[in-house]
Amino acid sequence: TFMHSLDRDVFIAIVSMKQKERFDRLLEPFSIEYITYRKDLPSNVDEALKYLRDNIVKLSAELEEIDYRLEEWKEKHFFEVLALNEAVDCLFKALQKLANSIVSPEENRLYLEAYIPAQEAEKVKSKLEEAGASVEFKEPTAEGAPIFFKPTPLVKDVRKSILSMYGWPSVNEVDPSFIMLITFPLFFGFMFGDMGHGLVLFIAGLVLRYFGPEKYRSWSTLLTLMGICSMFFGTLSGELFGTHIKLPGYHPLIELFEDHEISPEGVNMALGLSLLIGVIHLIIGFMLKSVNEFKQGHAIKAATKSIPILVLYISGVIVVGSTDYVHNIIPKYLANIFLPLIPISILIIVFGEPVVSLLAKTHHEPVSALIGEGVLELMLSLLEMLSNTISYIRLAIYFVIHSVLTMVVNMAWSLGAMGLPIVIIGQAGIIVMEGLFAYIQNIRLHFYEFFSKFYEGGGRPLEPISLKGVLSQIIFTK
Repeated sequence: TFMHSLDRDVFIAIVSMKQKERFDRLLEPFSIEYITYRKDLPSNVDEALKYLRDNIVKLSAELEEIDYRLEEWKEKHFFEVLALNEAVDCLFKALQKLANSIVSPEENRLYLEAYIPAQEAEKVKSKLEEAGASVEFKEPTAEGAPIFFKPTPLVKDVRKSILSMYGWPSVNEVDPSFIMLITFPLFFGFMFGDMGHGLVLFIAGLVLRYFGPEKYRSWSTLLTLMGICSMFFGTLSGELFGTHIKLPGYHPLIELFEDHEISPEGVNMALGLSLLIGVIHLIIGFMLKSVNEFKQGHAIKAATKSIPILVLYISGVIVVGSTDYVHNIIPKYLANIFLPLIPISILIIVFGEPVVSLLAKTHHEPVSALIGEGVLELMLSLLEMLSNTISYIRLAIYFVIHSVLTMVVNMAWSLGAMGLPIVIIGQAGIIVMEGLFAYIQNIRLHFYEFFSKFYEGGGRPLEPISLKGVLSQIIFTK
């Protein structure tokens, strides 16, 4: 041992050059670290230490100079580095999307396969042929093809923020984004009906739109629309931060309170409106199911199942609406017209598919089995119609709860100035918590009651290859 310390031992070994490789192999399991002897060091220890200290000072000064120049270079070329990083990222993503490309060394060719929107086909073809490429178009199969969404204002934000959580529509499905642009804010506004609270959401949406992070911009559209609808229903009920507005000539359509007590007439009005909205929403869902089945080539199924179920639901609603239980809101003569359609629809649902199968001789199952399936589908459809329609009562329930909670919070005004913090915190809590509950119930009504009628959401969006970023653009040259 030449030197000993707490953490290591230092050895000196003299080995001939012929034995060096063998010596290295012997020491390898022991994690030996070699100490390189510097020939430029003086042989005197004090002089060697002074030499090393001087070198440390010199190297430290050089490092400071390098750091300074590096910072100076970064300030000068900051955006160039960002642009280069963005370009590399764009190119990497493009190569990932073209991972199925085929290289043919024998033909000296590269075969690329990609989807493009039909309306852009000729434009893309001419551009590629100008570059010397040959282009061949094939009609994609419905199962594997992505769907191209036009960047329609407002609709694209609803599609990105809400519909994407359930799943993207496939090629042979109706895109419900256009309907949700109306119904989603409308349902939320009903449950969150208050002019003041709606105004807060409206302002929050605008702030998020113009000052929020880019990735949350799509939610700003939803917040703004929900705020507008909340103000609309707040106007119908005369609610402003839980205060019942009383103006000359202004009579709320849905007046929930009379002399600080819940009005049965107002509650009944809210319940009736929620059921009406639910019926219309479900009818749209049944109609879209028929449209989807025609698009998917299932015309017989649409004619014997979907359309009769739609007619049965509409007829049942009209007949029930003409009874004394709901104050005869639908005229009797209209109910008499639709009443015969109920048994006709039931017969088609149960016997339609078996009869068509017998006539076309395409049945692969016993007729009794097809009839049994028809009866089962009829029973399930009736149960779903009833439960789904009743489920929309939650719109009115949350509307009433929202009004009652804000009224209770406002009772703190009786404490005078001391009640101000309670009112502010209470109102803020209602906006956050009630807003969250209304949003969750809104999601449920759309995803369960509405989408279960027609929508599967098993598609994928067309993701274009982009070689252009915010700071950079990749251009290939010969």
